[in-house]
Amino acid sequence: MVGARGVDARLTSSSYDFNPAWKRGSPWSSRTRHHFLRLSGQRDPRRSHHWLTRDCGILTVQWWQRSLSTGLDLAGYQKYSQLRMIRASADDYLSPVEAGHRLDVTPRRIYQLVAHGLLRAERVGGRLLIHREDVDARVGLEIKSGRPFSPRRAWGLVLLAAGQDPHQLDSATRSKLRRLLRERSVWSLRSRLGSRAARHAVRAHSSDLPKIMAEAGAIPTGARYAAEAGLNLIAPNALLELYVTGNVARKLGMKYRLEESKDANLVLRVLPVSVEGWLTGNLAPRPAVALDVAESGDSRSRQVARLALGG
Repeated sequence: MVGARGVDARLTSSSYDFNPAWKRGSPWSSRTRHHFLRLSGQRDPRRSHHWLTRDCGILTVQWWQRSLSTGLDLAGYQKYSQLRMIRASADDYLSPVEAGHRLDVTPRRIYQLVAHGLLRAERVGGRLLIHREDVDARVGLEIKSGRPFSPRRAWGLVLLAAGQDPHQLDSATRSKLRRLLRERSVWSLRSRLGSRAARHAVRAHSSDLPKIMAEAGAIPTGARYAAEAGLNLIAPNALLELYVTGNVARKLGMKYRLEESKDANLVLRVLPVSVEGWLTGNLAPRPAVALDVAESGDSRSRQVARLALGG
C-alpha cells in the first residue's frame, strides 16, 4: 500500500503534466489535481471516491483502491476521459450550442428545455451533453418569438381547445386564451405549451405495465391512446405514456423500481404543482394527446397530430 506521501510524491512528479491552460470543466483540470492532493491523505478513501464519481463520472472504488497500491496513471486516464467525451459528443450527444444551432434557438433556451424535462441530458467530464435523438425529435417545434406559457395558461388553453372550461383561471385570462384560439391554431402554439408537464422516460418490468396503468392518478395519453382520443392513429405497441402528479410519480418509482433508461417502455409526464387536480377522467384531453403524439418524432404521427390541432 502506497502511503499518502507516496501518492503525493507521484502526483507532484514532473512526469505528470497538468496543463494549467485546460478549461475548468475538464475532468483532469488543476481543480481535480488540487482535490487529489487534498483527499489522497484522508483515512477513508471512500470520500475521495464519492467526489470523483460525482464530478468525473468515470472512476470506481476498485480503480481507487488499485491506484493506491500500484500508483496513479493520471496521464492514461486523462486520455481515456478525453476520448470518452469526444466519442459521446460525436455519436449520441450534442453540446448546448450545437443543439441550439440545430433547433435555431439560443443555448439558454436549451438549458430551459433540459430543466423542464423536455430534453434529456447527461454530464460527462463536467460537460452538459444533450441526447441527439431528443433534439432531432424537436426539430421544427421551436419558434423564434413568443414566451412559453406558464403551466396554468398552457393547460387553460388545452382545456379550452377541448371544449372544457378551466374554472381555475380568472375570467380575464380565459377570455384572452379564447381570443388567442380564434386567431391561431393549437399546432402553431405547441412550442409554447412545453411547461404543461415534465417528461421522464423510464424502464419498468413488462409485467408491471398493466398494474401501473391501473394505478389511481395515472391518466393515459400519447400514441397508444390516440384512437381512443379520436385521432386517426392506431399504435397499440407504442410507448405507454401517463400524466401523473409528483406524488404519484414518486409512489410509482418506489413501488415498481422505475429507472430512467434509454431503452424506456414507459413515459411519465409529471404535472406541475400549480395544475394538480386539473385533469380528471380516464383519458387526457384530446388536444393534450395530440400534443404528446407530435413529440414522438414519427412523421406519420406528427401529421396526424397536426391535423388534429388545426395545423
